[in-house]
Amino acid sequence: MKKQTWSLTILLILILALSACAGKTNSSAEKQDQTPAGQKPAATKIVQTIHGEITIPVQPKRIVVDMYQNDLLALGIKPVGSVKYYLDNPFSKELVQDIASIGDRGSVSVEKVLALEPDLILVGSNDVGEYEKYSKIAPTIVIPFGTYKNVHDELTAFGELLGKEQEAKAWLAQYD
Repeated sequence: MKKQTWSLTILLILILALSACAGKTNSSAEKQDQTPAGQKPAATKIVQTIHGEITIPVQPKRIVVDMYQNDLLALGIKPVGSVKYYLDNPFSKELVQDIASIGDRGSVSVEKVLALEPDLILVGSNDVGEYEKYSKIAPTIVIPFGTYKNVHDELTAFGELLGKEQEAKAWLAQYD
């Protein structure tokens, strides 16, 4: 009988903990309240995406990508997480040190993404479910494969999105 009571108590604690986590929201007012004393809240901007207007940090610090890792690296941005497929590229081996693997294409671990505490997630997918899954963790921008017709369009767009316009121009000039 004591074993059943103990098990029910543990189960009740687990349910309460999960319901407390589920009750959290991502409103900007709450995020501002959580800013440590003496620090300004992170500046944000609104971008138009295929999923409507999304509020993102002006200067994201912890980006997770499932496809556009090399675009970010070209802009001097090191994502905190990427998929194994791109991390294993021998041509960017030196550049990807300290980037965490979030799994492989088609089998990304949401738990790994969540553990990285991203402030922005960039996803290359046409699957609405991908957006739904990641947008619960952090602001998520879905950029379906084939959106850009060439490297110039793609890198310019990422430069504008991430406030790295000059870096994009410099990289493209060297590329040309």
